[in-house]
Amino acid sequence: MKLRVQEAYSMQVTFRQAEDYPVDLYYLMDLSKSMEDDKESLSKLGIQLAEEMQKITKNFKLGFGSFVDKVVMPYVSTVPERLLHPCSDCAAPYGFKNALPLTTNASAFAYEVQKAPVSGNLDAPEGGFDAIMQAIVCQDQIRWRSEARRLLVFSTDAGFHYAGDGKLGGIVKPNDGECHLNNKGDYTHSTLQDYPSVSQINQVA
Repeated sequence: MKLRVQEAYSMQVTFRQAEDYPVDLYYLMDLSKSMEDDKESLSKLGIQLAEEMQKITKNFKLGFGSFVDKVVMPYVSTVPERLLHPCSDCAAPYGFKNALPLTTNASAFAYEVQKAPVSGNLDAPEGGFDAIMQAIVCQDQIRWRSEARRLLVFSTDAGFHYAGDGKLGGIVKPNDGECHLNNKGDYTHSTLQDYPSVSQINQVA
């Protein structure tokens, strides 16, 4: 096509998404006490979500992870009995846990969400940025596929801590943006380095 400077030409373009394009969806949920009622809804949503996604693509995987906050004062009570049970019917607090790597098994998703215990912390903001960072950079542990469209669904009812807030708990080492999950899927550097910044999350995303 040859056009003169500032000469306009209109054309029609049509496109469609490739059939059965791979999609990976990782659900990251705040499991502090206030989210207890939402957990039940999410476990039911897992099966429904898989069924609806099957209408779009047969090549669909979903996974599940949860977070609370750094297990140091002033985010979490460090009184010994509170470290074990921060509230009634609550599990011990933790930073981030990769409960279910990406899988095609929607029933496993519903099961993991249902059995995941809620926990508790002291302040209003949560450690969601720690969880987002680990969910993105731990590609092997989450089992992200290189060819898939990747979706990260972040569910919380509170604000988030970000870079600099770690100083309140005596944590001054900046977040290194690296993967730090052990064999059980637990974030090992929660109390060793600060929360990521907004720009760090943006960069890895």
